[in-house]
Amino acid sequence: MPVTAQLSRYWDYEVYKTANKLLVDLMDVKEGQIVVITNDTTGDDRLSRIVSTVAFQVGATPVEVRYQTNEVATSDPPKPVAEALKSADVWIEFNRTYILDSHTQLEAQKAGVRYICLTGMDVDSLVRTIGKVDLDAMFALGEILAEITNKTDVMEVTCANGTNLIAEMQGRKASVETRATDPGSVLMLGGQTNWVPFEETVNGNAVFDGSVWPPDSVGVLFSPMTLSFEDGFVRRITGNWQASRFEEWLQSFNSENMFRFSHFSYGYNPGVLRPSDIVCELERVFGCLDIGLGSQTYPLVEFPIENCPSHTDGTILKPTIIMDGEPIQKDGRYVHTELIKACRALGVPGY
Repeated sequence: MPVTAQLSRYWDYEVYKTANKLLVDLMDVKEGQIVVITNDTTGDDRLSRIVSTVAFQVGATPVEVRYQTNEVATSDPPKPVAEALKSADVWIEFNRTYILDSHTQLEAQKAGVRYICLTGMDVDSLVRTIGKVDLDAMFALGEILAEITNKTDVMEVTCANGTNLIAEMQGRKASVETRATDPGSVLMLGGQTNWVPFEETVNGNAVFDGSVWPPDSVGVLFSPMTLSFEDGFVRRITGNWQASRFEEWLQSFNSENMFRFSHFSYGYNPGVLRPSDIVCELERVFGCLDIGLGSQTYPLVEFPIENCPSHTDGTILKPTIIMDGEPIQKDGRYVHTELIKACRALGVPGY
């Protein structure tokens, strides 16, 4: 984030316009609806205030909630916050330590709340990743990735950094982050298509070279770390001091499910070209592949992993992805004909 982003007038015009795009275009906010905006003590207060103001301008009732920062992602917020969320029509989360996959989030989803997790987002990120992006073109790219993935039986991921993974889809379907119009919708920042092969078929090495978060003690990587998967579980982690800290953090939960494969995600937001400290951007670096461990989200999988205390994600910045023997991406660059066309429509440099 630029130092100037700390100034109260940074993106002052653009951010109000983008907040309207977030509320009306993405989250389908209507006059008379209740919009709850949650943030924690490490989040961007200015962003919460602006989104609340714009929600009021479009005729909704904004409720801005701020509370202490939890140490563990997927933790429940204080009970009054949880109760407020179940009464909302729309929930926008800017917390740096997200509530996604918690009991609170599941109860809000069951209550029909439309929810978007924009964890750790600030004013600069909102403008770059939503305001300046052709959302329809980005969603079209995601739909093509989902269509290709949904036709696949066996996928392979390789990379010059040493990654060599294999997994089987066996009919499971990919999910694209688009708009929230249905009750109980769960969204993340756009620029991601998620899918879960059968977990026990995930085998080989994943070499993270972009980021790992949580925990905060790792974040953007200074050198790669290798996770060795056997039948869907990480059995070994090697690398420098960040790899050691990551392994210690996973072990601290005393839960084997924290080492269990959770999901794959393509990253393709054109407003994100490198890893940063903005949590919601880490998995959406254009051309990256994200791998999640730990908890899972319904309806991405019909029966998510139970009894899992948290979740974490790591990224491979320049993967080669092969679907049923045909590469769709080489060294982080999409090579499938339809994907190239979609990248050009999106205005991605180099296509």
